[in-house]
Amino acid sequence: MIRRQVTAQGRLPAACHISAAAVGRAALYLRTWQPGDRFRPLGLTGRRKLQDIFTDAKLSPAQRARLPLLVCRNQIIWMPGCRIAADWQVPSPRHPAWHIRLTALPTQPKR
Repeated sequence: MIRRQVTAQGRLPAACHISAAAVGRAALYLRTWQPGDRFRPLGLTGRRKLQDIFTDAKLSPAQRARLPLLVCRNQIIWMPGCRIAADWQVPSPRHPAWHIRLTALPTQPKR
C-alpha cells in the first residue's frame, strides 16, 4: 500500500496518490465545494457531507470557499489534508498511480 500523506484538513501543501486505473482516461479537475456535496473517505463506511467534515475540522466559511477539491467523473476523490475517496486507492506499490501535490500560490501584495 502506498503511504498517504495526511495534513490538517484544508491545509496546503498537501499530497496524495490515486489509482491511475481508476482514473483511466477521465479528466481530473479542481473545484470548490457546493452545498450538498458528499465524500466517502477511505476507511470510513458510508458517505459524509462536506459540511459536516468542515465543521469537525473547524474550517471557517472563508477557508471552505478557498479549499480546492479534486474531482473525477463528478465524484469528489480528494480533499487536501483528508484521505482520498475509498474507490480511488492504489492497491499496491506495483500499480500505476498519480501523485498529486497542491501548493498555495504566494499572495501578491496589494498596491
